This record gives sequence, C-alpha cells and structure tokens, in this order.
Amino acid sequence: MFRKSLLLSTAALAAAMTPGMAYAQDSGAEAADDNTIVVTAQFREQDLQDTPLAITAVTGDMLAARGITSLDSVGRLAPNVSISATAAVHGPAAAVYIRGIGQYDSNPAFEPGVGIYFDDVYHGALNGSFVDLFDIERIEILRGPQGTLSGKNSIGGSVRIFTRRPEGDNSGYVEATYGTDDFMMVRGAFDVGLSDTLALRVSGMHKQQDGFIDLVDYGCAFPASGIPVVNVVTANNGCEWGTLGGKDVSGLAAALRWQPTDGWDVQLSADIVRDDSEMAPLRQVVTPDRRFVSPDPYTSYVNFKDPSTGEVYPNISAVDTQGISLNIQGDLTDNLSITSITSYREMLAEYTNDQDSNPLTDRLNFNRMNYDQFSQELRLSGVVGEMLDWTVGGYYFESSNNLANRIASGAFFNFNNNDLVEQTSKSVFAHGIVHLTDALNLTAGIRYTDDEKSYLFHQYRGSGTVPTAQDGRTASYIGDHIDYRLGVDYRFSPDFMVYGQFSTGYKGGGTNPRPVTLAQIQAYNPETLQAWEVGFKSDLLDRTLRFNVSAFYNEYSDIILIDSAACCGPVGGPDWAPFAILPRNAGTAEITGIEAELFWEPVDRLIISAGGGLLDFKYTSLTGAIAGPVPGQLPFIAPYTAEFNANASISYGIDMGNSGIVTPRLDMTTQSHMYSEPNNAITSLIRGYTLFNAALGWESADDGWGASLNVRNLFDKEYYGTAFDATPFSGTVQHNMGRPREWMLTVRRNF
Repeated sequence: MFRKSLLLSTAALAAAMTPGMAYAQDSGAEAADDNTIVVTAQFREQDLQDTPLAITAVTGDMLAARGITSLDSVGRLAPNVSISATAAVHGPAAAVYIRGIGQYDSNPAFEPGVGIYFDDVYHGALNGSFVDLFDIERIEILRGPQGTLSGKNSIGGSVRIFTRRPEGDNSGYVEATYGTDDFMMVRGAFDVGLSDTLALRVSGMHKQQDGFIDLVDYGCAFPASGIPVVNVVTANNGCEWGTLGGKDVSGLAAALRWQPTDGWDVQLSADIVRDDSEMAPLRQVVTPDRRFVSPDPYTSYVNFKDPSTGEVYPNISAVDTQGISLNIQGDLTDNLSITSITSYREMLAEYTNDQDSNPLTDRLNFNRMNYDQFSQELRLSGVVGEMLDWTVGGYYFESSNNLANRIASGAFFNFNNNDLVEQTSKSVFAHGIVHLTDALNLTAGIRYTDDEKSYLFHQYRGSGTVPTAQDGRTASYIGDHIDYRLGVDYRFSPDFMVYGQFSTGYKGGGTNPRPVTLAQIQAYNPETLQAWEVGFKSDLLDRTLRFNVSAFYNEYSDIILIDSAACCGPVGGPDWAPFAILPRNAGTAEITGIEAELFWEPVDRLIISAGGGLLDFKYTSLTGAIAGPVPGQLPFIAPYTAEFNANASISYGIDMGNSGIVTPRLDMTTQSHMYSEPNNAITSLIRGYTLFNAALGWESADDGWGASLNVRNLFDKEYYGTAFDATPFSGTVQHNMGRPREWMLTVRRNF
C-alpha cells in the first residue's frame, strides 16, 4: 500500500518537477532524415556517434522491417550479445549475456547480470523479462558495466526498451498477420490529443500460434511396450494429443502525457500482459531409458503425469505482468533540470517441466512465482557554462518474490517449497562530462550501492530418507559497493571520434536458495568487474557509411557458479546426494574482445548493414568441482557465451511511382557454439548455427497502407537456443528447439 500511495502522491508533484529534454530523453534512439541517431545513455541528448560507449540502437521501424516481435531476435543484431529463452525448468525468462556476463538461473535469489529496462524502469526478475514486443520506439543495447549510469547496477550491460510516447497528433495504426502453424497477430495503437497540453496513446496486441513439437502418447504409439495409454487421443490425430511451444499472448498499454508549459513533461503509463503459452519446445536428447528419446526432433513423449500419485501437471509456461509508472521531467531553471521515475510492477509466473519425457518415472516440477517490485529514481542535471554537464541522483529498489514449487523426482524424492526472497537496494550516484576543448572531453562517474536480502525457507519433504526440511529457517545478505568510471574522448574531425574508458561493475551476493541440509545455507559474495575499453566512431564516404569499432579487456572476479558436487562434504545418503548444489564464488576470468558495426547507404534506399564480435573468455582460476578433472587446465568459457557472432542484411527500396515502394531484404545471423553450463560438458553444448530470413515489403505512395511477407529460418535450419543439462541429477538433457521455417503475411493501415 505504501508503494502505491507513494506512486500516486508523486503525481501531485507534477506541477513542480520535469526535464524539458523530454522526447529524446525517453524515446532514446530517434532516426532523423540524415540518419543520425539520438541516444541519452549519459543523461542527455547525444548523437550516437558522439557517445563514448558501445551501444547498438534498433528502432521500431527496423524491428518491423525484419519481422521481429520478440526479444531473442534483437540479441542477434548486437555484437557479443546472446538473448535466449531460458531452459523450461527456469520458466518464461530470458537468459541475457553480454561480453560473457549474465545470468541463466531465474531463481529470485540471483540478480540479473544484464539489466532489462522498460521505459527507464528496471525489471528485477528474469521471469517476465522475455517479452513480446509491440508499439516499440526503439531498443538500446549497452555493452559493458553500467554501474555509474541510471537505474540499478548492471555488471554486464543493459537492454533498454522504450515504447512510443503520446504526441497528440491523432495518428495510429492497425495491422494483422497470419502465418505458419496458424500464427495470428493483431496489433494497433492510436494517439489522440485531449487538449493543447494533454495527449493519450493506447496500444494493444494479441498473438497466438500452435506449438511445433508434437506430443505423442508413448503407450498409444508403441502398444507392444506394455506402457498404458495416459492421454485422451482423438481419432483424427492418431497418437498425438497436444503440442509444446504454442503461444497465446495479449497485451494492453496506455500512456497519458501532460506538457503544461515549455520545459515540463509528465507521463503516467500503465500496461498489462497476459501470457498463457505452452511449455517450452523441448527435445529430449539424453535420458536413462533410450526408448523415450524420439528420433524425430519435433516429437516428444512428455505426458505431464506423475505415475506414483496420478497427479497431472499443466502444460504451461505462462506469465502475467502489470505495472504503472510515473515519469516527471522538468526544467527548474535554464541550467537545471529534474527527473523523477516512480514505478510499481507485479508478476505471476507459472511453469512446468518434465526432465526426462519418461512415462514410467516422475521427474516433474511445477512452479508458481509471485513477484512485485517498487522503484524510485530521482536525478538533478545541470550545466556550468559550456564547460561541464553534470548529473547527481539517487535510486531506491525493493522487491518481494515468493517461489512455490512441487517437485516429483522419482527414485530420488518428492518435496514442496514455498520460499520468500525480499530485497532492498539503495544507491546514490554522480556523473559529469568536462569539455576541455571543442574536441576533447573527460567523463567521470561514481556510484555507491547498499544491498540487503532476506530469505525465508519453507520446504517439505516426502521421502523417509531425507532429513527434516529447514521449514521456517531464515538467512540474510548485506553488502555495499562503490563503482566508478573514468573516460576520455577526442574528435579529430566532424566524422571521426576516438574514446577510451575504465569502469567497474558489481553484481550483488546472496544465499544459496536451494539448500537440502542446514549446512548448505551458505552465503556467496558479489561478483566484480574491472573493464577497459577503447573504440572509435566514424562517418565516412560523405556520411553514407557509418563504421564503429570497440575493443575491451575485462578482469572478472568472484564469479558466482553453481557447484553441483563439491558442496558441504558428505550429504548423507544416495537418495538425495545428487541434489547437493551450491552457488559459490568459484572463479576469476579475463575477457578480451572486439566488436564492429557498419551501416552503409551507397545510393538512396539501398541499405547494407553488418556487425560482429569476437570474444576470448579465459578462466584464470576455478575452485570446486567446476574446475574439471584436469588440475591446472581451465579451457572453459562462461554459459551462453559464443566466441563469435555476426549479422548482416541488405535491402533495396524500389520506387514504383504512384504504386509506392517495394523493398526486398535478406538478413543473416550466425554464432559459434556455446554451453549452457559452466563446466562446458558435451551434454550442455549448444551447437553454432547460421540463420537466414527474407522479406518483401510494400508501402503505398501516401504511406497509408503497408504489407509484408516475411520468411524466418529460410533454409529450415534445425537449431536450438538452450540446453538444460540435468545429468548430475536425473541423467537427462533437454534442448529448447528453434522453430523450423515459417512464413507470415502482414497487412497494415496507418491513419
């Protein structure tokens, strides 16, 4: 109640607070007629080419041209970035890694290594961060630690998603899409002026698609096996009774914008998303009983039934989110502005996982996560003549996460958890840019962060060989940290700028969230990062060619890894020994890499773009079982980290006169292999892949109508984005399969 009351009471301050940099501050990357892109990563408007940071900016129009409607596809457009759906066991969440740093375990005890922001509001949980995109203004991906900038600490980088702001111009659009597997999507928005100072924008979407992994009842398909038929099977579908990977998502957002005077801008925003999708599209590749590994990668024998209890788990990977935020910006004087960002969000996630697709055993789990968060950011920004741009601010964040699950583990044990994790984070920060000359700038930033977390364990065991659970036990973590940034940039000419910087990053510590014994309730320390970066940004060939390069060296310390064997000594019995897992500060690493991005328009409407990254991740020390069988040899790389990724596209707008413009385009993305687990076992290998997408778009001469035909995975490549290696626990390995070739036809009406 306090948080909601504070949000509403902050609205009463609207007449007294709000910066006039308004539209560019929040809309972030805005493509102008001369292809300049405006970003605000350093609290002020800057041309992307003047910002001494490694940033990939993707506008809403670029997303639409590529047919991108989900966050994972955006990650393929940025060097040394990986965004994928987490394994089914972790629910409807995003595993986001930048330059080898991220987080793939969605348990609320762990902080994201990469910050996800929606309209400048930090989202503190991995679940609910794998969003379907609609009415997007732009997405910015900032690579490297962001500890001294806005929001909460982000050790690896940040992904900032901005929706379109109300303009009051009585414009809007509606579009409808149909495609493979009965893909249907309807999206639209309208923007209306309520008065000279008040504007409203409402947007909505609904997307649904059948799953592409067929669920086959094993007893039906193989009657001689003696395994009973479990599921209701219709005559029309043979032994198929359902699918995995189906989508069913609806969303609605509204924003009310008030601009009472010049230099003041207030926006109250609310959104709601209901996602009732099916469980992730799993392929079982390893299981103790090989009968239940289907030779067809798009077939599964999952039946969601616990044979020991008769309990049937739901086929679901669903998340409901809703939130409200108030963004107040205003000029207090000609040289002083203020920003206040207040937000409250709620989330309910429900998801199931079957670890072995075996109808004879019951390695099933069902999870329900109730999450809410409140955040408040306050900033003062000013200038001192033409010499200094400065910002000081404070940030407050609190969250509460209740994770309840039912785990049936067959020959091991059954248990229920109902744990509560609460977190509070407070920070203050300062940032300044000193303009020594017209060409030379010095940048400095500092942040102090204070973190507190508390854990309340409620665990109930169902096996006689398992000790009494630590029901009602509590644990806590308290820590603080100082991060800073020092940088310099120099512009040799209007078309060429070089920069260098040193920055630090921090990811909070915590306590083991999955203890089996009291001895396993152990704390782990924060991760830290020291990062050096140099780069240049250039506009060449009469500003038709934009070419940016960055290189970096990071020292990564106290890396938090899951140690599944070297934990707490003997655990007391074979029935539950495989569950002895422990997060620990298990290593240090050196990370070196280089990144390049290119945008070229040699003639009007012919656009060629490309980007790529090389990354060398080397552990310099490892402890515990994760260190591997050969002492002194540390060949491992971090999870979800590819040593190489790249993208390229080409499009050409053919002017058809009064018939409009027809634009064919071809997109390519590629990445080398990576692993889902820190031990880099062959069972956690995610093979490298190359994907091609193609599109044919049309826009009418008056821009009133549009249509596009998009084909994804043009050459029908079999690939997967996630692996869940459960061999230490159940002897199983699962892959999340990527969709095979699919097409979509979209018609759009602008008004």
